[in-house]
Amino acid sequence: MNELFSSHEKLSKLEVAHQSLKNSHELLKESEKRTRGLYESVCHEKHNQKELLTNLHSIQNKLEMAEFENKTRLGTQVQTLEREVGVLKDQLHAEENRRSTMMDAYEVQVGGGGGVRWVDDI
Repeated sequence: MNELFSSHEKLSKLEVAHQSLKNSHELLKESEKRTRGLYESVCHEKHNQKELLTNLHSIQNKLEMAEFENKTRLGTQVQTLEREVGVLKDQLHAEENRRSTMMDAYEVQVGGGGGVRWVDDI
């Protein structure tokens, strides 16, 4: 009878240990499921960050290209305007010389230049 009682006690202890192992197993499965979910979330976030970084690099490259094109275009416009200013200055000097020549010719024609005074000469 003692043997039966001892066997029954061992069986009870084994059943408790078995239940404890089953509970531990379930906890581990739940933990693994959460860990997998977190891992997938981290992978998804990492993928999104890579895409974002790629997009930012693309935007930066486009901005740099636009800046370069604008600088080139503005530089060309400055050169064109500088040439235009030079042409206008040459035209102004030519017109001033023509005016001066005409005034000299008029003064000679009028008779020596004492009688006519121009606004510019006052």
